[in-house]
Amino acid sequence: MNRITLSIALLAAVALTGCDRMEQTAAPTGDVVATVNGQPITQGQLDIYSARRGAQMPPADLINDLISIELLRQAAERAGIHERPEVAGELATQRAAILAQAVVRERLDSHTISDADIATEYERYIAEEIGEEMHARHILVPTVEQARELIAALEAGGDFAELAAEHSQDGSAQQGGDLGWFEPGMMVESFSEAAAALEVGAFTREPVQSQFGWHVIKLEGRRTAEAPPFESVQNEIRSYLQSQMVEAWVNELRGEAEISLQTDEAN
Repeated sequence: MNRITLSIALLAAVALTGCDRMEQTAAPTGDVVATVNGQPITQGQLDIYSARRGAQMPPADLINDLISIELLRQAAERAGIHERPEVAGELATQRAAILAQAVVRERLDSHTISDADIATEYERYIAEEIGEEMHARHILVPTVEQARELIAALEAGGDFAELAAEHSQDGSAQQGGDLGWFEPGMMVESFSEAAAALEVGAFTREPVQSQFGWHVIKLEGRRTAEAPPFESVQNEIRSYLQSQMVEAWVNELRGEAEISLQTDEAN
């Protein structure tokens, strides 16, 4: 490995170690695998570093990485770099983040989300958040005058799909303006509101404007949206419930804490 490649690999290794070695008062765990100027490097550190590397590397290479990092850390402290305000602030932030992650993991381990909790949330989601889907066609033109001419042609008995194929200026023209099934939130607000107000089989009697132009819309059908299978979303639901639990705990801690803000940028 040339010197440039080695430097890049070493910088990446330093980033991966985070602030594991920042606190000299934190006692290393596990058997000692190396000593650098009297400072031990332990099997526990090696295991963490190996997991963070995420690649298969010989143990000897991993240990050499940690030795290089330790030498650089010692050099930084001899130079007083750890006392510089910007560096000290970063170290404090990293330390706080690592401790926060650790206590959240511990909280999640001791307050597990049960299969029953997930099933209950799934049923709530189906009942409260699975809404309606609409099937619509549209004709998109650049001016309100063109849209009104098309509405007049429809009122005179014109075929919507044929008029869309001839006049619509978007990709759905080849399908007679057919947009398929969609949930309201998938369309721009003005389009969704106009489509939702229609009876099945009816078309808009006034042009509907969006940032794309002027629409004439026909509602072809309505149906309740299909819920995703439980198996496909149970892990997502578990993560959601865990995040809700952690958020509630943090809010509880906030309520018990004395917090004084010296800036308007935080809430």
